[in-house]
Amino acid sequence: MNIIENCKKELGDYFKNLPEHYYKLFWILAFNLVIRAVYIFYFTDYKNYLVTDMGAYWNRANARFNGEIFHHSQWTSYAFMYYLYLTLVFKILFFLQLLKFKLEMIIFFNIIYSTVSMIYFYLISVQLFKSIRTAQIATLFYALCYPLIYFNALILTENFAIPLLICCIWLLFSYKDKKLIVFLTGLLLGFTVTIRPAYGVLGLAFFIYIIYSDKLCCKSILRGILFSTGFAIIIFIAVCEIYYMSKGESISLYPNSTSNAFTIACKHSSVESHYKDTVFITTPPITSVHKEWTRFETDHPLHDQKYFHKLTLECIKTNPRFIEEKIANIKYLFFNLMFPYLLTERFVTFLLPISDWLIFFMTLSLGIIYFMFKDKDSEIDRKKILFLLSLPLSVILITFIFPPEQRYMHSVVFSIYLLFFVVYENYKKYKKEAGIYFKYAILALFLYLIVFK
Repeated sequence: MNIIENCKKELGDYFKNLPEHYYKLFWILAFNLVIRAVYIFYFTDYKNYLVTDMGAYWNRANARFNGEIFHHSQWTSYAFMYYLYLTLVFKILFFLQLLKFKLEMIIFFNIIYSTVSMIYFYLISVQLFKSIRTAQIATLFYALCYPLIYFNALILTENFAIPLLICCIWLLFSYKDKKLIVFLTGLLLGFTVTIRPAYGVLGLAFFIYIIYSDKLCCKSILRGILFSTGFAIIIFIAVCEIYYMSKGESISLYPNSTSNAFTIACKHSSVESHYKDTVFITTPPITSVHKEWTRFETDHPLHDQKYFHKLTLECIKTNPRFIEEKIANIKYLFFNLMFPYLLTERFVTFLLPISDWLIFFMTLSLGIIYFMFKDKDSEIDRKKILFLLSLPLSVILITFIFPPEQRYMHSVVFSIYLLFFVVYENYKKYKKEAGIYFKYAILALFLYLIVFK
C-alpha cells in the first residue's frame, strides 16, 4: 500500500507543479476528443465507408487475419504495413473477445491518435511562437480542421501516419543534439514511411535540418548519419517483408505507385490489371473530373513497375504540354473530390468546401514569411520555418510525379497551420508589406485561373 500511496502522491505533486497553460491544453484535447467521437459515431454512416481505398485496406487486413500471407492481393498494391497494423489490432481484439467491434475500435483508435497528435502539435507551437496564447489558439484551430476530423471515420493510412509524423517533428525540434533520440527518430520516421510511402521524400528534409540546425560540423554530420541509419533499417526490413510475401516479385513499399503515375501521365481514368485470375482496378480521384478519359486494360500486374514506367515516359515524351498540365494540376491539392462516392454524407457537402478555401487562403498567406526572412531583426526561427515550409513544397513536387490528391496536402496540413500562425503572430509588424503581397498574390491567382482553367 505504501508503494501505491507514494505513486499517488508523486503523481499528484507532478500535476500540481504543471504550468497552468497545460491545463488549458487538457480542455482542448477533451474538446477535440468529444467533437470527433460525437461527429463520427452519431453523424456519419461509417459502416458504409468501406469502399474504394478504405475497402481495399479493410479486405486485405481481414484476409491477412485469416491466414493469407502470400496471395498477390497482399502486396501488389497499397501500403502493406497499414493493413498489418489493422491485422494486429484484430488479433488483440480476438484475444479479448471483442472482434465484433473491430470497426468501431479502429475508428476509436483513430480518434485517440489524432487527439494525442494535438499534444505534439502544441509542444511544437510552444517552441515556434512567442506567445503561449498563440500556441493555444493554433492548437484549437487545428483541432477543428474538418478534413482531419472526417478522416477519422475512414480506414486510411493518414489516421496513423500523421500523428507519427508530428511526433517525429517534435522529436527533431526538441532533441536534435541527442544522438540516441535522433537515431530513434529515424526509426520512427522509417516506420511512418512504411505506413504512408508518400512521406518518403520528407526523409531528406529531416536529414538536412539535422546537419544544418546548428553549424555544419562532424558532430552534426554524425547525427545525420545516425538518423539515416535508423531510417534505412526500417525501410530495409519492410522491403525484405515485401520480398518475402511476393516470393521475390517485388521489393517496393508501394508496388502500384508507377501505375498511378501512368494514369495521369497517359490520361486514363483507371488501370484494370488481369493477373493470376484476379482483376485489380485502381482509380485515382482526379480522374473523376475527366469523363472523357478511358480505362486502360492490361495483363501486366500493377507491380510491374518497369512496364508502367516505360509507358509513362512514352506519354511524357509525346505530350508537349506535360509541364503546363502539371502546374495546372496543383489546384487539385486544394480543390478536388477526395472520395466522390461519399460526398452526399451529412455536413460533408457544406463543411468540406469551406475547409478547402480556408486551407488554400492560409497557404496563400505564407508568402508573407518572405518579408520576415528578409528582416534581419526578425526573431523567428528560420531553420524550423524552412523545414516546415519544405513539407507542403514536397507535396507539390510529388504532384509532378503522381496523380494530385487532396489527401497529399491534408497529410501535411498541420505544417500549414503552424506556419499560418507564425504569420498571424507577426502580421502587425509586416502589415504594409502584407498589403502589397496580397495585391500581387491575388493578381497572380487570377492569371493562374485564366491560363489554367
